[in-house]
Amino acid sequence: MLKKVFYNIIVESKYGLKGEETTFDFKYVPEYSTITAMGECEEEKASHSHVESRNRNTYIVGLAVFGVGTWVAFRVASGLVRSIW
Repeated sequence: MLKKVFYNIIVESKYGLKGEETTFDFKYVPEYSTITAMGECEEEKASHSHVESRNRNTYIVGLAVFGVGTWVAFRVASGLVRSIW
């Protein structure tokens, strides 16, 4: 069933092969004569971790927003308590 669905998508769809089957032979033929020489292995280390600095900055901003929010909530609550008594 899935094979038929893929066939319809690839061959018969408007964006696929438009109803015509290809004459290309989908066959893997390995080439053993091609060899690539391996270069020297060099380990590159980053001097600074951007992920950690981003997380640290987000944490600092979050603490600042939480601190300001706590201060504002305390001021509002103390003002309400004073106005009641």
